[in-house]
Amino acid sequence: LRAGRLASCILHPRVADETLFAPSEDPVAYVMRVCSGIYPEVPEVWPSKHSDEALTWLVRSQVGADNIEVLADDAPERAQFGARYAVRTNCLAHCEVREGLESYGGDALFDDDWRVVAIVRQERVPHPAIEGLVTTTAVSYTPSHGKSWAYIKFCFRSSLFSLVTFANHLYLTHLLVSMNMTIATRETLSPDHPVRRFVTPFIYGNITINAWARQALVLPHSTVGRAFAFTE
Repeated sequence: LRAGRLASCILHPRVADETLFAPSEDPVAYVMRVCSGIYPEVPEVWPSKHSDEALTWLVRSQVGADNIEVLADDAPERAQFGARYAVRTNCLAHCEVREGLESYGGDALFDDDWRVVAIVRQERVPHPAIEGLVTTTAVSYTPSHGKSWAYIKFCFRSSLFSLVTFANHLYLTHLLVSMNMTIATRETLSPDHPVRRFVTPFIYGNITINAWARQALVLPHSTVGRAFAFTE
């Protein structure tokens, strides 16, 4: 394990580079060039990855779909913004991040026709009464905010991807459902039990992939962990 962590630090060093892409540069082409050996094939082509329509597609039809919340008629977001659907990531707002990096969080709100109407962020601010303590305050952004709106959408997309990676994917899928199903099947059912034979194709390789997930996602200084803004 120590060798694996050392290799991650050497092969994929953590670099604090705040250089922005120029308007003529393609961020996707850059990533595909740097990660050409492991970059997956991309079946979909998005004409614009930063538009409000792209955000709706990302939430409704892609990584955010599992976290969609249908708002009640008396929900405050319904009255304030005319929102019907919400995808929330403000649960990450209190997480510490490395110096110079933006905090996580943002609840994206969509109307009945799935148009994004607002993103409400719990932004970290100094505590008004206790020196050195940080608290959060709700700040609302709408499409009328111009350049700030584009930046807030970036913050939300990053927060959504992080939340899905660690909560939905790592914890729920790998560590909870997958691991418990594998343990229960192997420890309580005989090899010729019909239920075990039925579920075997669905749990095949779970122990191996979960061991890899621990190495890549859980351990300090792991490759994936260092790609996010969280502190150790």
